[in-house]
Amino acid sequence: MKSKFIKGIIILCLVACSIAVSGCNSKSDSTVSPNSGNTNVKDEPTTEDNSSVKNNTSEESKNNIILIDNDNITSKLSENVENPELVKAIINELNLDEKSAKETRYYYNYIDLNGDGVNEIFVQLVGPYISEIGGENAIIFMEKNGKLEEIDDFTSIHNPIIISNEKTNGYNDIIVQRSSGDAKKEYVVLKYDGDDYSDVNESEVLNSIDNISGVAIISNDMIKDTEQGKGLYLSK
Repeated sequence: MKSKFIKGIIILCLVACSIAVSGCNSKSDSTVSPNSGNTNVKDEPTTEDNSSVKNNTSEESKNNIILIDNDNITSKLSENVENPELVKAIINELNLDEKSAKETRYYYNYIDLNGDGVNEIFVQLVGPYISEIGGENAIIFMEKNGKLEEIDDFTSIHNPIIISNEKTNGYNDIIVQRSSGDAKKEYVVLKYDGDDYSDVNESEVLNSIDNISGVAIISNDMIKDTEQGKGLYLSK
């Protein structure tokens, strides 16, 4: 009798232990399952992530870019990397002394004007020794035999420099602003005649650029750049 009683107690203890172990496993499963069963939930951004987004937005807002009211024209800032080879070519072409070079900024961008797969370089120059009352000077360079050579130059232009999708004699038309006699700015289209582009002051005036499509390769707000000390200089 006593032996049966002891066996009964042992059986009850084993059953109790089995129930306790089963309860622990159940709790463990309920902890894991919400995450494993909801893998498509997007993580909320951390404080660091939010800060990064704000910083990027702030940097974008600092871009002094002129936006054109035409969805068919893309506005681009000029290159912001110093180009020693280009600098040397500009100084040699304009025969600038050290003082003039130190006070002259250059804005440039690459564009394939004749569709031959080789980019030309369009440069706009700004400074007290190079700019005129009617606007700035500009030069187009091309690489030939490992060196940059001038293929055309302009005076009295204002940016943005719009490279039109339209071509004349195999070269893209270039649209710039010039100041008329009453200092009012107007758009003119520079066309290639087989040897070079038409002069700014002798080019066709456009009543509107609404029907123009292309890319504005130098859309920097140069007045703001001057105020903020931005820009590349021909000499330091």
